[in-house]
Amino acid sequence: MFQHAACFGKLALEIYHNKIEKNPPEIRYGSPFVVIAVFGIEVYIKALLLLTTGKKAKGHSLKNLYKKLNNEVKEVTVKIADKIYPKYRLDNNLKIEGLLEEINNAFVKWRYAYEKPPGVANFVTICFIIEVLHEAFRLLRK
Repeated sequence: MFQHAACFGKLALEIYHNKIEKNPPEIRYGSPFVVIAVFGIEVYIKALLLLTTGKKAKGHSLKNLYKKLNNEVKEVTVKIADKIYPKYRLDNNLKIEGLLEEINNAFVKWRYAYEKPPGVANFVTICFIIEVLHEAFRLLRK
């Protein structure tokens, strides 16, 4: 499951760095980036739950899935986040739960962006969450 999450995460980061972050940005890649990235985040959280509980999680709410993580996993994510906030130029007062709340329904909203405006998603925050969860799994797997 982790490999699946890592593939989605890596692909999302490649889209971000090679298409969106460049000048001028290729905006048409915004929706595919968000859909792939947020789905990857969901699978990362489910992989962490499987690793630490031995059970497969159900559901798509990032906020609810994250709440199911035990305190040890949450502490690891906080420590990783504290180290990489500066890399992403994010306010270190932001909490993972709050960041997940911001993108909680992004998968549904952005996959239908061609039908109606999906709202706002902070692409940098999404990249940050991918890195935090990837590193958390890598550290906890040992």
